Amino acid sequence: MIGLLDLLSFLLNWTNAVILFLILHTFLSVRKNLALQIAAVLSGPWLFNAVVYSNDLPGVLWTLLGFILYIAVFFRGRRMEKLTAVLVFYPAVIAVNYLVQDTGCRLFFGLVGADGDAYDEWTYRILFLSTLIHTCFLLLRSLFWLFSWLCLMKYMKQIRIGTCIQGPKAEEWLPGFLGRGFETFSINFHMSLEGTDLEKLALKTEKLLSGSGSRISTIGYYCNPIQYPEHRKTLEHVIRTAKAFGADHVSTFAGAWEGRPVEEAFHEFGKVFRELTDLAKENEVKLGIENCLMDGTWECATCNIGFHPSAWEAMFEEVEDHHLGLEWEPTHQMVQLMDPVAQLRKWCKRIVHVHGKDATIDWDAVRHGGISGAVPFVWHRLPGFGDTDWRDIISILRANGYEDDICIEGYHDPVYCGEWEMTGQIHALRYLKWCRGGAFEPVPWESC
Repeated sequence: MIGLLDLLSFLLNWTNAVILFLILHTFLSVRKNLALQIAAVLSGPWLFNAVVYSNDLPGVLWTLLGFILYIAVFFRGRRMEKLTAVLVFYPAVIAVNYLVQDTGCRLFFGLVGADGDAYDEWTYRILFLSTLIHTCFLLLRSLFWLFSWLCLMKYMKQIRIGTCIQGPKAEEWLPGFLGRGFETFSINFHMSLEGTDLEKLALKTEKLLSGSGSRISTIGYYCNPIQYPEHRKTLEHVIRTAKAFGADHVSTFAGAWEGRPVEEAFHEFGKVFRELTDLAKENEVKLGIENCLMDGTWECATCNIGFHPSAWEAMFEEVEDHHLGLEWEPTHQMVQLMDPVAQLRKWCKRIVHVHGKDATIDWDAVRHGGISGAVPFVWHRLPGFGDTDWRDIISILRANGYEDDICIEGYHDPVYCGEWEMTGQIHALRYLKWCRGGAFEPVPWESC
């Protein structure tokens, strides 16, 4: 029986290490090297099961060094993210391990009525009791961390609300958005990086965001990777650099043969984006195709064939990997007089990122002037000022398992622009947070 309990204790130590590894992986990405991944798993039990006493200074320092090296060697991420992980997980793990050990010992000696020095030779009964108590407390420890991980995963599912910032102006503009409630940011470039050094920008944004609670979720590089090889090369660089920002997504256009029908580009799209999607998968990001017309039509595309559901069907037949999806917003469908809510219900599973932008349609203008462009009939608006009920949008997203963010795309609203831009974006931010139901609140009478 003691042997069985020892085996169970061994398995519980491994279980504890795996759960803590998963918790760490929630915040930091594991390095891609397979040998390092295996080493991370194998070394986890030694580190995560360490028991350090308050009067054991060498043990405190060696275990701290072990945590620093473990996170530095086996995980990817920015320096501040890694430092935060050490400062949070090291004391938490050591405290729980000490509590389990100390409480188990106190219970054991309380039951046998003596301290350890009274037993020069332990009987089978005493040894069995000691092993049983030790195993039970290891089980409690694993359940504690499992409960913590489940609660964490539930909290992490909240759809966050952020905003888009022009890449070349990110260093200048980002400080003005901090402290206003934006939870994420998308750093966007259009057709060119305009000389921006992405590696340097990643370091600068890391410093700016340090301690703010906000993060960069997306790097956007909107280009034509089908027509222009230099666009594709730059997009590949953006994909490789995205994780330096802590981003989970790279957004772009599907590309097109400019001035030619949409369907003529389907085959080339498959060739280009199968490789780009493989690169995104290798770098642990998802690619999102924005659903913007860019003033194109089905018969005469400009730089993006990914504006219509018929094109999406062909695109996702060419590239089935779900690391490729849509960066979706209602606006670009509304300018085509499509119902965005009905469309979202059908395509939600292929959406990897959402832009917070709406539209207002003047139906009288449509009735009297048509949609040829002679009479304006639609205007891009910030959420809260347009025609869409974003409670419906967020409810559909949440019901279909969407757990990423919504980034407000400003600088298009004809009313809240110029000196009113920030006023409009703050209203959109508060409106979208209201539409998502406010902050996450756990149910007090139910477990996580």
